Amino acid sequence: MRGNATNFCRFFALTAVCWACAISLAHAEDSPYLRLDTALVEGDDENQFEFATRYSSSNDDNSTQASLGYSFNPLLSVEAQLGWTNYSNGTDGETEAQVSARYVLLDHNRDDWGLALIGSNQWQKTGDNSMQDEGPAINLAFTKPFGEKSGNLHLNLGASRKNSTADTCATWGLGVDVPLTQKAMLFAEFSGRDTTDQVTHAGMRWWLKYGKIALDTSISNTQTFGDEGTATQRFHIGLVFFDLR
Repeated sequence: MRGNATNFCRFFALTAVCWACAISLAHAEDSPYLRLDTALVEGDDENQFEFATRYSSSNDDNSTQASLGYSFNPLLSVEAQLGWTNYSNGTDGETEAQVSARYVLLDHNRDDWGLALIGSNQWQKTGDNSMQDEGPAINLAFTKPFGEKSGNLHLNLGASRKNSTADTCATWGLGVDVPLTQKAMLFAEFSGRDTTDQVTHAGMRWWLKYGKIALDTSISNTQTFGDEGTATQRFHIGLVFFDLR
């Protein structure tokens, strides 16, 4: 209960900070996915920011994430993310940090399909221990618009390395997003890491102010494989702020 309350406080505090910074914040990449990257391009994404918060909860843990993205131009953007996880069984909580850069090789607005290269690195600390370098990852994201470019299909292929074990695993993902109305979009993804785990995730994006503020609500199921495989269901809620100057 204490962990839930702490992360709820963080979520709403981060939201308040975002509103306070609304004068200077704008838009980088507007993906509602948990793992999936996209090659979507907005023509006016130049020298702009995006700020997002997400709260996730399950019977075993709850987490809060905040991310800040910046677009140098429509094809090149960077993002920094910070997250906290608390466990209901009393296990020491975790803090995670990640930085990533995305470069669009093919613009779907011009070539009818998009291709982007994403590189990232992640750090993690448990309890009072020091932050550890978890390792880098690289990903290719393909995006294909359909239905008069109102919906999008996404495919990811990549690899990630875990420094602590010196292991490198393949990563993959499939996703789709389809607008239902002008103010609502349905999205779904199916992604995994080698034979380690896979995530099924689906939800709805609601535009509170079209093109400016979005509310994401979704559910996911994470399956881990091995001798002690598990399945964990989570509920997610997030706020994303775009084009706020």
